[in-house]
This record gives sequence, C-alpha cells and structure tokens, in this order.
Amino acid sequence: MMLARRPNWLLWSLLLLAALSAGCQRRTFYRGQADAEVNRLVAGSIDDPRYALAGIRPTMDPRSRFHDVTNPDAPPMPSDDPEAHKYMHFVNGMRGFDGWESNGVVQQLENPCWRERLSEYVPVNERGEVVLDIDSSLRLAYMHSPTWQDQIETLYLSALDVSAERFRFQTQFFGGNGDTFRHTGALAPGGEANTLTNSLSARATQRLATGGELLVGFANSFVWQFAGNDQQSTVSILNFNLVQPLLRTGGRVVAMEQLTIVERSLLANIRALHRYRQGLYTSVAIGSLGVSGPQRRGGFF
Repeated sequence: MMLARRPNWLLWSLLLLAALSAGCQRRTFYRGQADAEVNRLVAGSIDDPRYALAGIRPTMDPRSRFHDVTNPDAPPMPSDDPEAHKYMHFVNGMRGFDGWESNGVVQQLENPCWRERLSEYVPVNERGEVVLDIDSSLRLAYMHSPTWQDQIETLYLSALDVSAERFRFQTQFFGGNGDTFRHTGALAPGGEANTLTNSLSARATQRLATGGELLVGFANSFVWQFAGNDQQSTVSILNFNLVQPLLRTGGRVVAMEQLTIVERSLLANIRALHRYRQGLYTSVAIGSLGVSGPQRRGGFF
C-alpha cells in the first residue's frame, strides 16, 4: 500500500512546488511593474527640468550599509524579542500562524559587504581610510542615509496613490463560473430529480467622473435534468445599469476629489524632494537641513 501511494505524494509535491515558484515569479513581475508605473507617473507629472529625476526605486543601493541582501520575494523573519515572540505562536489561548519562520530568521540586518565596496564611489587611501571632502561626504549621505531613503520611499508611495486612484476610473471586469448539483428524492413533490446547473456570468463596470457608475452584465445558465424525462434548458440575461447620484456623493466636485488631491500631492512631493536634496547638501556642509521632504496624503489617507 505504501508503494502505491508514493506517486500520488510525488505528484502533489511537484504541483505545490510549481505553484510556489509561480507565486514568486509573479511577485517579481509585479514589483517590476510597480517600479515602471512609478517612474512613468513621476516623469509625466512635471515638465520643469529643474525637478527631473533619473529614476525612483524603493530599495537601497546594493553598496549601501542598509541594503537588504535577502530574497525580497521570500524575506526571512528578523530576530525578535524572545518574550514578545511567544505571541507570534500562541496568543489568548489560541495557536497562531506556524509559518513565521518558514523563510528562516536573519540575525544581522546590516549589509555584510558594504565596507568592501566603499572604494567604488568614494576615494580610499592605502590604509583603507575614506578621504572625506564635500563631494565624498555627499555620496556617503546619499548611499547610507535612512532619512534620504525615507524621502524616496514616500515619493514612491505617493505615486502609487495616484495609480490606485486612476485605476478606480478605469473599466473593471469580473467574470465567474459555477456548477451546482441538486438531488431530490422520490418522496418529494414531482418525484425524483437530479439537476445539474452551470452558471456563467461576466460584467464590466465603469466609474464616471460625475460620480455615476455604468454596469454592463451578462449571465447564462444551462440546466440539465437526468431523472424521468431528461430535460435541458438555457437562460441568458443581458443587462445595463446606470446609476447617477444627483445630490449626495454626486457631481465632479465629490467624485474627483481624491484623484485631484493625490495628483497635486505627487507634484508637490516631486518639488519637495528637490528642496530636500538641496537641504541635504547644507546639512552635510554646515549641519543644518532647514527643509521638509515629501509627505503622503490624499487617496487612502
């Protein structure tokens, strides 16, 4: 019996491995898609060459001290406080999630190779010491400053807010298919019946700038009856629905408010990042920043 079961376990293992691999690949794809979308939005939000940005990425440079060398699609869990970590596995009398440490546990968050790569962007003398001047100090700040990275990430998320709000005004598609089987015994009114129903549905919705919503739907059902006189039937429905609020939540002043806020916020944050970059220079040179960076608001916030 054990020999007969092995091929089944092998098949299920291969299917599970294929599903996990596909999931990791999709994460990589979506991260790359988000990076491309953010840079497209940033480039299209401002025409002034003074605020031009070469590219926005939420991850730190591989040469940075704070660069995460682990797999971003399967990140390990950082080391936790022993007493607090107990709640990850058992809380309020209930067993918690078992997969917190499935990707391992990382003890060191610092990039182990950052010192060896210093000579790639700053001058280093024969004793291995960094030769500091204004230029090298600025390069070190851009490479290792968590506050500078925080400004980049805030601008990145601000651009994603714009993408999310624009998506709400795009046509949304949804479809589904379901099968149901129903058995009725001989003592029921009408006698015994075995009915198989296949339902197919599809719809498209469009949010309008005036606050309305247009819906186009299609539904199709096939019914087969296998007891007594075999019968089959088909029902199809095509419907259109337009809802336009006239008072509450109606009009462009309400429907487009969130999109307007995030579009303006992205433009303001691009300019704020430029001012923060100038302030970072003064902070390195004379120890005073004097400006604030990008701030995330609007949309979901």
